[in-house]
Amino acid sequence: MKTFGILLGLTALCLILMGCSEKKEGDSVARSAGKKVGSVLTDISSGIGEGIDKQMLADVRVSDAFKSAGFGVSTAKFTGMAANDKGVIVYLTAPTKIPEAYRTAPTADDPSRFTFFMIMKAFNAENKEVARNICNPIFGDDDAAEIKFVFSDNTDMRLIQYFTLDFCSQAKAKASATDSAQK
Repeated sequence: MKTFGILLGLTALCLILMGCSEKKEGDSVARSAGKKVGSVLTDISSGIGEGIDKQMLADVRVSDAFKSAGFGVSTAKFTGMAANDKGVIVYLTAPTKIPEAYRTAPTADDPSRFTFFMIMKAFNAENKEVARNICNPIFGDDDAAEIKFVFSDNTDMRLIQYFTLDFCSQAKAKASATDSAQK
């Protein structure tokens, strides 16, 4: 802790001296040093924010079928490590015209919007599947939305190296829901 105090004091002294060297006509030494300190602190907090943002990014690999249907993922981020929050949020974009093969059912309130099933699988460093989640978003043509995939509380998110995203059949989705309910 004493070392931290000395380091902080030396940093402050350096900033004051740098502020003095950049002193403009009419500025006090304190004002000039304050501008320099403010600039440095802004740079530090910006760098910390960028670092945190990059650490939250998730590697999501989209299937060829997903790509050829015109769907895309622009960003994917981890949601957290706490129970009930273990997952990934992907920003999914739909094509101008969703292919009929992927439209499972129109929604009751808006027949131009359709549901379909997607499966996200999580893999570890040995390329072994460690978790999966199936979701059923509602989309229209040329739509976009953040979709959250939530994994079991037992999933160790630290082990996950990458995810895959693909379409899933309605039968497979129902079977998976039945399996989850029985566990």
